[in-house]
Amino acid sequence: MLSTPIKTYQLLFGIVLLEIICHTLFINIGLEEFISMSYLFAGIAIGIMPFLKTKDQSIKWVNQIFDFKLITPIAFSLFLTTIVFAIIKSYLDFQSHPLDYTQADMLPIIQIMCNRLINGEAVYTIIPEIWDGMTPIYLPAMWFPYIPSVLFDFDPRWISLIALFASAGLVVSLAKNHLSKQLKALVYLSISTLLLGIMIGDFSLIRYTEEPVVIFYYTLLGYAILKQNKKLLIIALSLCFLSRYALIFWAIMYAIYYFFKIDKKEAIKIFIGTAILSALIMWFFEGFENLDVFIGLKDNYIEALPENKWKYRPLINDGLGIAKFFTYESLSTLHSLHFYGAVIIPLFLLMIGFKNKTIINHRLFGWASLKLSLVFFFNLLIIPYAYLFYSSTILSLLFLVDYLNKQSNVEE
Repeated sequence: MLSTPIKTYQLLFGIVLLEIICHTLFINIGLEEFISMSYLFAGIAIGIMPFLKTKDQSIKWVNQIFDFKLITPIAFSLFLTTIVFAIIKSYLDFQSHPLDYTQADMLPIIQIMCNRLINGEAVYTIIPEIWDGMTPIYLPAMWFPYIPSVLFDFDPRWISLIALFASAGLVVSLAKNHLSKQLKALVYLSISTLLLGIMIGDFSLIRYTEEPVVIFYYTLLGYAILKQNKKLLIIALSLCFLSRYALIFWAIMYAIYYFFKIDKKEAIKIFIGTAILSALIMWFFEGFENLDVFIGLKDNYIEALPENKWKYRPLINDGLGIAKFFTYESLSTLHSLHFYGAVIIPLFLLMIGFKNKTIINHRLFGWASLKLSLVFFFNLLIIPYAYLFYSSTILSLLFLVDYLNKQSNVEE
């Protein structure tokens, strides 16, 4: 056990805000190396916070800063205003930036895949109208949420915005009703900071990508772990598995931990439930026919690097992650470190979970191990698209709210 005299509220709240701001606003102001390292160490610090032995801290500093009756309505109004601002900005941006696969091909490809499924056509055959012919590579959970946009003929980016709002809603809903008005204000201010940061500093997340859907899946997973909801855990695990492979080694580790440390019967039920649901989704959305492509996804970028330095080097320099500290020619080394780290980090955390019986409760171990695994997974990517990192960033907000719930109980 570690012992520290830190004032946990100030530290956790400050580091979470630092992580959010580095990801959304500071990423555009230069100082790329400093921002990347700040983001990395903030993520690690948040991830190890549950392992720290800290005394329950007084929340007087919160009460002193926000010591007036209207603080919760004001913070909630800011949250609602942010939602309205996001809707208006999105509407105007969608009008001025129609989907164009030459700018970003993800959503146009997804639209075609959804349209094919609706029309009874083969989903994963070559798409001739994009880049003179390309094979879709998206796992089913990446594209099937966009089916309503094709059925009802509206811009698929509204699905992305809804998914982002749903993620924010999960964070807010985690807050317990008995939170003091000051702590509720912190919840609304924190999630508003993230949403405003995206709208002002990183709107490309909504304009070009399908990533908000994945963000929602990982938020749902973190929520299910913290709430210890087995049914939601099965659903979230399946959706995460069938969107991005970042989960795979953590999931194996967590299954072992759950089986030996929590409940063997429940672990088997969760494993079988996840396997059945994943198989059904893969079958219904034709994913089994494209398994070879999915398996080869991890090597796509390393194969594309040599001939696309003009494309990837600026992206690496301007984004998050530690790839910018490597020469372009040595990125293959980082790719190897990324793979071995993705295996070793969960194993190391499993050893900690097995060795220390009282270091952390099972619920927080699940969240902390997921957070740390994702921090290392994303920060060691050789092509560190900033939008990929949000699945890790928003997990921090879930833990902040969970911690505020705990402290509210202490104060009572």
